Amino acid sequence: MISQQKRDAVSSELSALEALLASVDDDDFVARRSLSYRRDELAAEIADLVEQQQNLGHVVLSFEGGPVLGSRGIDTTFASRTLSEYQELITKQVAAENVGTLAQRGPVPAQISSRLNITNVVHGSFGFELQEVEQDQFPIFESPVKQAITAVDDVLASFSGSSEETYRNALELVDRRVFISVQRFFESLYKDSASLKIVEAERDLTLDQYAVLRARSRIRDVEVIDEQIVLVGELLGLTPVSRTYDFSAIDGRIVSGKVGQRLSDDYLERLHGEERISGRKYAGVFSRRRATSADGSINESFMLLDLREPSEADQIGLINLV
Repeated sequence: MISQQKRDAVSSELSALEALLASVDDDDFVARRSLSYRRDELAAEIADLVEQQQNLGHVVLSFEGGPVLGSRGIDTTFASRTLSEYQELITKQVAAENVGTLAQRGPVPAQISSRLNITNVVHGSFGFELQEVEQDQFPIFESPVKQAITAVDDVLASFSGSSEETYRNALELVDRRVFISVQRFFESLYKDSASLKIVEAERDLTLDQYAVLRARSRIRDVEVIDEQIVLVGELLGLTPVSRTYDFSAIDGRIVSGKVGQRLSDDYLERLHGEERISGRKYAGVFSRRRATSADGSINESFMLLDLREPSEADQIGLINLV
């Protein structure tokens, strides 16, 4: 991998070489061939660097509405608050992907590694181009920050979109502390009558005032509570690709939902070792989520985190949880 500084140096060398090549006489075949060969090498190197740089996090946030003066300016209080809240979303999402589920309180890891820089101001509406802080090396694969930008924007789209089912599916999966930050983010947009367009490399997401109002109305007074529980029963099936499961508890309940990433990977390893995992009695470790809305309705979901051999204590715990 090569740093941004190296890319700039290669680009400078390529420009100088092209100028030199243009000045060489057509009948100087040896010089032209040597220079052309080196030019093609540098061009290929830059193309490789551009492809690698695309694996870094990059997004454009463009605002319209109350705090924006056309393409001329934007209210500083609104801009600083909203950019800070978007950064907080990315930081929490990166941390959640690294540790699985964030602690209910306390500092969030990945504060430094998830930081975005403002690299440009966007006109038309008024906005900001944000770029991941460059490391010593460009990543071979998509960086955690780039993945977090995609995941966060998926959540924003799901919460603000017209599909109630898509919203509830997103509510089931989003990390609790990310969700709290999403509530704050939409509240900021709503309070200042602002709309937002988010542009990534391969998609655009428009959060107009109707979408902001829809999201804010859905989640403003929703309280999310997560707790870890154990249910004893039989694993009926698990699909690691779609990360879904069906579990039959011994109290007669059938619980279905999403599977934690670690368990999905572990399941694939067991399959590779030809170990039979379904159709056996387990103590299933679940994250139970209860999302309570302002009208008192409760959306309950269960994410399967782990499977282990049941103990007598698990049997007693089951009674207390029913």
